Amino acid sequence: MEYEELLDLLDMESPEDFEYFDHLADLMELEEEVDYDGFFQILSKVTKDTMQELLRNYFTDIMEHMPDSTVEIHTLMEEIRQCLTGLSREMESEEGRRAFIDELYRFRNWYALEGEVVVKDVSTGKRSRVSVSEALAMSRLEALGGETYDYDFEDCLNYEPEEYSMTINEAMSAAYGDEIPAESHHHHHHDDGCDCGHDHDHDRQQELIDGLVDLDNPMMDDDTSYLE
Repeated sequence: MEYEELLDLLDMESPEDFEYFDHLADLMELEEEVDYDGFFQILSKVTKDTMQELLRNYFTDIMEHMPDSTVEIHTLMEEIRQCLTGLSREMESEEGRRAFIDELYRFRNWYALEGEVVVKDVSTGKRSRVSVSEALAMSRLEALGGETYDYDFEDCLNYEPEEYSMTINEAMSAAYGDEIPAESHHHHHHDDGCDCGHDHDHDRQQELIDGLVDLDNPMMDDDTSYLE
């Protein structure tokens, strides 16, 4: 599917219109080949903030009712979410946008086309092979009272997200959300009545870093992202 067809599919007049949840969902879940140039052009105008919000909402939606039986697929999807979210932070530069879209395109192809999941209808015993996207859609329907399935994700677990290096502030943001103390972002002194000359702000920042990082083996707790 090429650019003009993608515009029609997404009900868009131009790339500037790419801003809704359904735009990302339809693009990710389209189970047919998508031309890379058209894919890139569709995403050529989306802002960093919009994409980060879309990714947050989309991964929340698809991971909310994932099958509990396979820990590995939960771990892999979380790695992919972190990778794409990290890369999306660099979208304001031409090189950063290209890196993000490259990885999103690779994920889309695995998610909708290449990754295969074996599902078994519990009531009939019938087995079939479906895309990762379809398997997760079936799981969401099951959670709402639909047919019950067993899921085997083993054959699709070979996807490896692009490694994304996180800065200290990004690492703290990932762990603590938006409630990061201001002193962890900027070095400044507070008039707290202490005149001991000791740098309390630096101590607080170091506490946060120590809580996130094993300094002997500086990997993030989820073993998926690395500090620069």
